[in-house]
Amino acid sequence: MHSNRLILLAALTLMLFASGARAQFIWEITHPQYDWRYGYYFNSISCSGGYCTAQGLVNDAITGKVSIAFWRSTDGGKTWIIQYPDIPNTNLNDPYQQTATQQINALNVAAVGDAGLILRTFDGGITWEQQHCSSSAHLNDVHFINTDIGIIVSSDTVNNIFTTTNGGRQWDVAPFSSPSPFQCHTYGQGNYIVLDNVRERFYKTHNNWQTVDSTSVGLDSGALALGYFVGYCKFSDADTIIACGSNLLDTTVATGGLVIRSTDGGLTWGKRMTFNGFEVIAFVTSLSRDTIFAAGVSFERGILFSSDRGKSWVVDSMTIVGANDQGLVCDGLEVIGNGDLVGAYQLPLRVLIRSQNFNSEVQIPVGTNTVAIFPDPAITEVNITSPNGGETAHIFDMLGREVLQGVLSEEGRLTLDIRSLPQGFYSVIISDKGNMIPAGKFAVTGGK
Repeated sequence: MHSNRLILLAALTLMLFASGARAQFIWEITHPQYDWRYGYYFNSISCSGGYCTAQGLVNDAITGKVSIAFWRSTDGGKTWIIQYPDIPNTNLNDPYQQTATQQINALNVAAVGDAGLILRTFDGGITWEQQHCSSSAHLNDVHFINTDIGIIVSSDTVNNIFTTTNGGRQWDVAPFSSPSPFQCHTYGQGNYIVLDNVRERFYKTHNNWQTVDSTSVGLDSGALALGYFVGYCKFSDADTIIACGSNLLDTTVATGGLVIRSTDGGLTWGKRMTFNGFEVIAFVTSLSRDTIFAAGVSFERGILFSSDRGKSWVVDSMTIVGANDQGLVCDGLEVIGNGDLVGAYQLPLRVLIRSQNFNSEVQIPVGTNTVAIFPDPAITEVNITSPNGGETAHIFDMLGREVLQGVLSEEGRLTLDIRSLPQGFYSVIISDKGNMIPAGKFAVTGGK
């Protein structure tokens, strides 16, 4: 078992959302694409609270072996431990052979993929078991509403919907099959919904597929004539569905990604929304929060933000510290317990990234012995207030090199021009009668 491969803080990014009071996020890469021996290929991620699981492949440069692997985090994506389920990779040339993962709760994870492969852990990844259904075709999606009740769909043309009531120890084929089921969701035992992304229809049942209701995904004839399609949906456990996709006839950036929303389980849909800068929108975070995010393939480095559960959206850009200006490809995006984000991205290297939320309104302490450093993140200048008036403030980069310094006024205030500093994190050290006292950190998002 190759474990405890914890690789922290390789780079930073900033997102600013220009919708009312701006929310600010600092992103950090918490796992790179490769190290000296192993190459990593991440292709999905799922979180429940602060517990996260990413899955993909590991390529050993020495042995040439390619293995299915999972990365587990118990601290909201800050650190990751690699886990190998000891399952042979059935198709070494298919990096997408594991296509869907669900972190059901802290200890329970389910994953599906190539050739009927179902993997399940009930103990946080200490052990993984391979489960079986009667399909040997590619499994497209999995969803559990609790540790026992779940559904999977496959690309088989005949028997392609399977349900379980005992955690997957037994998967039963449904008496109904959809021509091209791509995604699935369960609302509880006997209550399921499946998206057919070829017929652009939802199939829903309340009695374990004995009877089935069918509804369209809400694209009018004009949208269909223009080539728009829905390829991904996010379901809530109530009646809200966010559907997203792109345009099959014109995949230029100007075409824009697609988002539509239903609040009655897909019976009726709101007006379609398209967004420039996206080739496709393919992932949406949990609908249980008012604030949700969406991402996909964006050559203009875009991400979508909604503060009203998908009724309206704002497009913003992600500035990648130390990266070039190539586009972003998202392979998964999730919200963790405190509202921060965890994602699997191609930058163009495939990495796991995590955000940290910073308050854009900084209160300057009055009448206390607290040092204040603001704004954070900073673009052109940074302010420091301290009770140590007349002392020197030293600015160090992440390599421990002093890059700036200045003397606090007798009132304990200092403003430093930081336009010459590269983007990244910086530490502030303040002299105190000859002693060097750590005062805090700040991020620079402008500059070089």
